[in-house]
Amino acid sequence: MIATVVLCDIRDSRKIKDRERFSKQLRDCLADLNQNEHALVSRFAIQAGIDEFAGIVATAECGKVISRLWFDLSPYAVRCSVVTGMLDIRGESDQADQLPAVYDFDGPAFHLAADQLERMQHTEQLFCYQNRNLTVWETDLISALGDQLYAQMLNWTQRQQEIILRYGVDGTQAAVADSLGVSQSVISRSLAALDYKRFNRALEKWQACFAKLPETMP
Repeated sequence: MIATVVLCDIRDSRKIKDRERFSKQLRDCLADLNQNEHALVSRFAIQAGIDEFAGIVATAECGKVISRLWFDLSPYAVRCSVVTGMLDIRGESDQADQLPAVYDFDGPAFHLAADQLERMQHTEQLFCYQNRNLTVWETDLISALGDQLYAQMLNWTQRQQEIILRYGVDGTQAAVADSLGVSQSVISRSLAALDYKRFNRALEKWQACFAKLPETMP
């Protein structure tokens, strides 16, 4: 089968002071993803310690799943090594209403993702995508845009991120202002300072890239 492997670790995890709090945040994030995200091929699971985890997603929705991880694990920086490729060992769940675990899959895509993540650990890159059905410039472009968008997100303050998250849920500046107990002008200035319209347009274009990718390998 062809699917997209998402292999992640937390940058500078050794510097995390409240490891218990972070561990809970990560487990809650993955539990929510596994329960509510319909684009998964396998459940996401922690692989080592509290700072490495993996999952398998449907390629078309990969960008949306990655974005969700970025938001839900803020302010921690997540390195994401993402590879669309062959999985020649496919897991099966014992329960009809539950996806198989990521541990029950294997194949070349996993090995490519692991090698890619190891290389990323020696650079500042936080997102990298590989798909041998694409040209190098295409994967480089997807990688660079994702990396740039995520770097921009990591520079937001906690308050700015809260405003953007609420805006995504509530849909209007007035509703966000009401939710946060501030004036609409505060929300408007915050979004303008972040150039949020430009950011969101680029994020949506990046997410849409994955839906256009070929479904088969050469």
